[in-house]
Amino acid sequence: MVGLSGRLPEQRCDPLIGRKLPRLLHDAGVTPWRATWVFFGACAGNEAFGSAVANLHGILTGAREAVLATGAVDAAAFDRSLDALSSWESTPGASFGYAIAWAEGRKPA
Repeated sequence: MVGLSGRLPEQRCDPLIGRKLPRLLHDAGVTPWRATWVFFGACAGNEAFGSAVANLHGILTGAREAVLATGAVDAAAFDRSLDALSSWESTPGASFGYAIAWAEGRKPA
């Protein structure tokens, strides 16, 4: 992942953007008043788990060419990882989750 994260700035992607949202709101003339994280994820046994894994699989599949372009992983290894993810979905006790930054502000009167 070092190769991928090292390329994010050149792709105009900021992996730390969530931490900067309140400051960006302030810089835009808005008064920040809330910053939190929205959780996404599930575990085996939860009705949403299959959909959560399918979503992750789709995200990774969509990023395949960008990841391969970093040279950090070859196509065969990437594809094996996707296959392993699909197999892992049926593992009892499997779980995963991630959070997305959320910030809100109020426009001054």
